[in-house]
Amino acid sequence: DLKEAWSRQEILALLKEDWENFGKNEEVRYGKSGTPLREIFWNKLRNDLDQDFIQESNRMFFALIARRTDIRVFPTNEPSMRSPDQQEFDLFQQSSISPGSPVGIYYFTQDKKWAYIQAPFIRGWIHTHDLAIAKEKSEIANYAEAKDRLVVTGDVVTVFDDPSLRKPAFTAQMGDIFPLLGVPGRREGPQSFYVIQIGEREDNGALTLRKGYLRASEDVHRGFLPYTQENVARQAFKMLHHPYGWGDRHGGRDCSRFILDLFRTFGILMPRNSKEQARVGTDTGSVDGASTQQKQKLLGRSIPLATTLRLPGHIMLYLGEDRGRHYAIHSIWAVQESGKNGAAVRNIRRVVVSDLSLGAEGPNRSLLDRITNIRIIGSNPGIQGK
Repeated sequence: DLKEAWSRQEILALLKEDWENFGKNEEVRYGKSGTPLREIFWNKLRNDLDQDFIQESNRMFFALIARRTDIRVFPTNEPSMRSPDQQEFDLFQQSSISPGSPVGIYYFTQDKKWAYIQAPFIRGWIHTHDLAIAKEKSEIANYAEAKDRLVVTGDVVTVFDDPSLRKPAFTAQMGDIFPLLGVPGRREGPQSFYVIQIGEREDNGALTLRKGYLRASEDVHRGFLPYTQENVARQAFKMLHHPYGWGDRHGGRDCSRFILDLFRTFGILMPRNSKEQARVGTDTGSVDGASTQQKQKLLGRSIPLATTLRLPGHIMLYLGEDRGRHYAIHSIWAVQESGKNGAAVRNIRRVVVSDLSLGAEGPNRSLLDRITNIRIIGSNPGIQGK
């Protein structure tokens, strides 16, 4: 749906929004060496945006991601942390983007090393060498809207370069989608595979479409999965124990990426961050100022495995109630609890199932106490079935 021409003012408005949300403010930020990011860093960062070189009218280029890459808030690899010891939480890290993902390009830095792009679920900067740029928008539109598509339904799967399945091309993750060119034959064997279309970057940065191959035994599905509680449960629990990773760092998933990947397998595209995800779906009732008992009543009206629960900075999938306890599955870094000498941090760092009393003994109170949004995703009555 992206238009092909953008004015200078429109792009500057996007950059201004990024700077207001993630740029220099009164809060001290720290870099990879653990030292504060000083005024000289922020001035250079602003200059690196190359805003003076944005034309009055800009043609949007379209591309496929050629290899898994990080998308950053600004064109820098330097991290931005709230404290020197929070190495795992880089506030400039937006997300990762998988190979084969379609993107639009607003503009490039003057040295062509960075591209400011729009992905289906996030906006930001990526290294230009990870892009395969199409000649026309139609190439990317036809790729993204192929009638026959293969959806990755496993936690991660391997895509190969060759039909002998000996040369791995890349790893795809749950929710990734590729045009399907061929399905396995009836006879299972070493040469039985799916054939998909993938993008490759030429030396000059241009896009070439070629074939990729997946084993017939891989956890994939032709088209999106039917949106049922049984399927949602199956998909969610495939990610159980997957490591936590802020912004998908080190191959992990944070709380909102867990939700994003889960719902992508059903053709439901969620935003990237938890605050925006909490605006998707049907509100079950006002949670603001609600007591614990009122929140429990709202949960009683919610649909297990089709309801998201959000609290500031975190989001979960509601599993249901058992013996008076409400449960969720979510990717969580840590929780504060009471210790001998005051509050203590218990590291979790993975996808887990927990009841909503988690953290009740800590200074921040329980997950249930802190819930601010309860949303049912989808209006299809079939979700209440098996």
